[in-house]
Amino acid sequence: MAKCLGCEIVSGRVTTPGGVIYEDEHWMVTHSISSHLPPLKGMLILQPKRHCEQLAYLTLGEIENLGLILRDTCKALDEILHPMKIYACSAGEGVKHVHFMIVPRMEGMTIGADLLKEAIEDQLWTCSLQEAKDIAIKVRNQLCSLQGQKT
Repeated sequence: MAKCLGCEIVSGRVTTPGGVIYEDEHWMVTHSISSHLPPLKGMLILQPKRHCEQLAYLTLGEIENLGLILRDTCKALDEILHPMKIYACSAGEGVKHVHFMIVPRMEGMTIGADLLKEAIEDQLWTCSLQEAKDIAIKVRNQLCSLQGQKT
């Protein structure tokens, strides 16, 4: 049986550019990676720390703050990269572990679902590992700042 990339990241056996951006009891945010392709610039992955293959099987604890984490992560990414729009989607076919791809659509990028095809299959809109690391660090700092503002 193939190893789950999501679980490998959560356990720390696979590292992502810039390390963990956000982590709580149930969720983790990291910059996207691929074993054989360069990362999509600024594409973040929000995933549960527990292996789960379908959204329907998330626990109440896991879904309790999902919306807030997703919103705050998108807000931090928006404040760092200033994209035209930020997409958040969950397909989970290649990596069975539930995850949300948070994708910034920068000026000049394709609009809609074709953006993922162009990024993943055609390798457009990618960046170096160093660029991904720099973005992850900036988003982490911005996210910490946003969460520190909440009382």
